[in-house]
Amino acid sequence: MQVLHSIAEIMAFLRELNELEPKRAKNPGKNPSDRQKAINKRIEAVRAELPAPILSHHDRIRARGKSSVAAVKHWVCCACFLQVPSGSRANLITLEDLPICEHCGSYLYLDDKQPEAPKQ
Repeated sequence: MQVLHSIAEIMAFLRELNELEPKRAKNPGKNPSDRQKAINKRIEAVRAELPAPILSHHDRIRARGKSSVAAVKHWVCCACFLQVPSGSRANLITLEDLPICEHCGSYLYLDDKQPEAPKQ
């Protein structure tokens, strides 16, 4: 039985999955290393936590060789470099729904390392 997660938890799982999948060996051969076994085990654990519709959307984007998550810096999607519409900005801040870029289809998150505004 699958547990329902918050939007922030789902986004954290997607970000982790996007970091781990490129590290997986293309052709692991007959004897994968302990590191490869650990990576594959963690990938399967993360995939098990994600809801099926989100996982299928992730897989479609990854099949095209792109990342399924993208940071938003200065209201610009870092996957397609197009401005995030103003209607989607509120959703990025409140996380009431899983934000998706209307242009490239990547799941969006606000970059944690936003520069602070200069103090006057």
